[in-house]
Amino acid sequence: MTGWFSRPPFVAGRPLRISFSQSGGLVGLVRRCVVNTDGLPPDEQRKVHELVAATGWRRSWARSSRAFDRFWYEIVIVQGATELSVECDDACVPARARPLVAYLKDRAK
Repeated sequence: MTGWFSRPPFVAGRPLRISFSQSGGLVGLVRRCVVNTDGLPPDEQRKVHELVAATGWRRSWARSSRAFDRFWYEIVIVQGATELSVECDDACVPARARPLVAYLKDRAK
């Protein structure tokens, strides 16, 4: 059974692939990036793993504040056969996940 209090779904040090999409806002821009940790320097790999672990996410979820002109984020984290998907607008991003979102936004085009 998976849930908020189950073991973390991702193992530190094993490759992660994170797909990120940001859409919406006033002009409806769509920005995307994919981060593969196996192609990053060791320090950057550790940073990404720490950012993912800090979110506390244990299962997929989606949430919306139903407000207009918000950015919508789609984040899919994959490690081996384990996949976690999160969809939410910027008002619903938990505080502990904001550093990961900021990291991904910096890399999105």
